[in-house]
Amino acid sequence: MYFNCFGSNYRKQRRIEKDTNKKIEKELRKCKNKTQNVHKLLLLGNGESGKSTILKQMKILHVNGFDKDECLRSAIEIRRNIRDCMITIIEAMDTLDPPIILENENNKDSLNYLKNSENDIEFDFSPKFFDQIKILLQDQGIIDTFQRCSEFQIMDCAHYFFEEINRISLKTFYPNAQDILHCRVLTKGIIETHFSIDKIKF
Repeated sequence: MYFNCFGSNYRKQRRIEKDTNKKIEKELRKCKNKTQNVHKLLLLGNGESGKSTILKQMKILHVNGFDKDECLRSAIEIRRNIRDCMITIIEAMDTLDPPIILENENNKDSLNYLKNSENDIEFDFSPKFFDQIKILLQDQGIIDTFQRCSEFQIMDCAHYFFEEINRISLKTFYPNAQDILHCRVLTKGIIETHFSIDKIKF
């Protein structure tokens, strides 16, 4: 009697395992069929080669643009881009041949303010920050240095964001698609984006 009971339980357990296995295999086949209909593109390249920009363009054209969280994150990164670009110009003033100095000595306070903010992790990009940026953008020494940007490496978004500084400095600033396209963020790891073109999935 004991062995009959044991055998019955064993057969029941085997049926459950087989049913579970069939369900798993069915789901795997579904997943395989789905992935077979998806075209995969792998973008590789050096920094500043445009990989992220291509993905952003695909999102604008085929994924209804950017959601609120992406826009808010980009607003912070845009401010960082502006600071980094200005610091790059400030540092280039000494390395160019011949070196360039500020036209207005009184602007040294603004220059030092920007340099001191570089390593401040909790820097809040307050209105004072934008005031200093605007002061420096009017200084002929900064202008002359930026005009020689072919002689040093600077992010290609610099001109665009400097031109838009009044709008970006507003407390109500909310980046548009062009702002996000110009924004530069160091990409780490793999970023995956899904979109469709003429019913073809990528």
